[in-house]
Amino acid sequence: MLTIQNLSYTHPDSALLFSDISLTLNPSEKIAMIGNNGTGKSILLKIIAVILMPSNGTIQLDARPYYVPQQFGQYNNLSIGEALGIDKKLNALHEILAGNISEQNYETLNDD
Repeated sequence: MLTIQNLSYTHPDSALLFSDISLTLNPSEKIAMIGNNGTGKSILLKIIAVILMPSNGTIQLDARPYYVPQQFGQYNNLSIGEALGIDKKLNALHEILAGNISEQNYETLNDD
């Protein structure tokens, strides 16, 4: 679950980008953000991913979100798992599925 309450963000130059955003997103729900360039879509995602801090408000998450920036070529030398930071978990899962049921593989998955 994702809960956002009264979230605001002010740019370092003191320009208010957005204010008082509130929403609750349950695990089975999906949403889309649309809007013109510069309206704060990427900033909001960075705040949810804890890359940026909001000026005001709170965010509560049940799980760590994955954030992949939009810069072209930044991840050319990485697999998708590496770019998302889940490569070790994927490797452990593949090992378990191949019959290697070591305790370390289960610890790596950590109930995921």
